Amino acid sequence: IHVIPRGYVIDGQMGVKNPLGMHGFRLDVETHVITAAVTSVQNLVKCIRGIGIDIDDLILEPLASSEAILTEDEKQVGVILADIGGGTTDIAVFKEGSIWHTSILPVAGYQLTRDISVGLGLPVTPT
Repeated sequence: IHVIPRGYVIDGQMGVKNPLGMHGFRLDVETHVITAAVTSVQNLVKCIRGIGIDIDDLILEPLASSEAILTEDEKQVGVILADIGGGTTDIAVFKEGSIWHTSILPVAGYQLTRDISVGLGLPVTPT
């Protein structure tokens, strides 16, 4: 789904953020690669297009949240974004302005609500 550059190395010189216009013999790139099951993505796209909605691009949810919430300064300093939803917790870790880790955990608000209700002896009302 995504191949996001973290940084570049030109002829052994590390820490290059943007190699455009630079000269060298060897260019290496460190990336954060996000993959998904092809059939799952194709089925999702087909369902959405089937109801008349056009799709320009797909983006991993933690990256979408980070674009909406985090500033460039926060990403540069280093930040962990934890988006706790009802069914999943989405994690994005930024360091030096670049994404370093993403994860979607199957533990979220529903489990927390259930645990609190059990602890307090209250019934859990499904939604």
